[in-house]
Amino acid sequence: MKTLYIIGNGFDLHHDFKTSYEVFAHYLRQNNPKLFQIIVEYTKLQDCNNPWHKFEENLGLLDMESFITQNATTNNELTIFDELFPAFKRFILSVKTYRTDIPLLQLHSKALFFNFNYTSTLEDLYQIEPNNILYIHEKAEHNDTKLLLGHGLDISDSVDSKVYQIGLSNRRKKAYDKKYYKELSSDPIRNAVLKYLQKSFKPTAKIIEQNQCFFNKLADIEEVFVLGHSLSPVDMPYFTKIKKCIKRDAKWTVSFYKPSEEMEHLSTIMSLGVNKENIEIIELKNLQSV
Repeated sequence: MKTLYIIGNGFDLHHDFKTSYEVFAHYLRQNNPKLFQIIVEYTKLQDCNNPWHKFEENLGLLDMESFITQNATTNNELTIFDELFPAFKRFILSVKTYRTDIPLLQLHSKALFFNFNYTSTLEDLYQIEPNNILYIHEKAEHNDTKLLLGHGLDISDSVDSKVYQIGLSNRRKKAYDKKYYKELSSDPIRNAVLKYLQKSFKPTAKIIEQNQCFFNKLADIEEVFVLGHSLSPVDMPYFTKIKKCIKRDAKWTVSFYKPSEEMEHLSTIMSLGVNKENIEIIELKNLQSV
């Protein structure tokens, strides 16, 4: 196998499947309004609009000022976040991916697929063999499998200073230092914040290690297609790992959604060490047969 496809949520959106985080926000507001309100209150996510497209990143940006000011010192506020991941899985399972009116893209069915999505679109629509697909963050199925999503802020066992700084701008850290450090150091607050941040952390290094067998298959990859991925920072460790595993002069074809992403994606892929002449930036709808 000489071709690798890296599949992001834009791939599902291209097929008109309602899998965006903005749609999830509406789903959450309708089905769990209490959880939705707390997410809006304690993170940088706003109602059902921007920046919900950066949902995972914002899970790590807990608004400590609001949290401490409102004296949420016990389990009531933060433990409701335990409902977030099951709610997200129910949302994904509610999306039907076996039928679309959008013309299918021309994919190499025998290629390897590194899939960031939780849906079974590749199997349902394109009849890709499951053995050729790595669902790096698991696939949503009616079982006990937990989906992996979250922020990339690594939280160690001794992170008082890190936890204290989350949600505070540099300008305000000093001003709030004396006023809130004592409260923050108290066990109820500290433990609640740590528990939440640890649960919403996506351990990419561990995930990569657990899937080393797949990465070992990439040594002969000569072309990579990145389809519908935003190249968000939280997922870049995977791209770095892939770059190290494939052929050094492999060709990269990367799709963009908005015109502003064209140069951004080019710069991001080049930052991995890929030569500019080996990169092509396209609109997903223009993907040609391989």
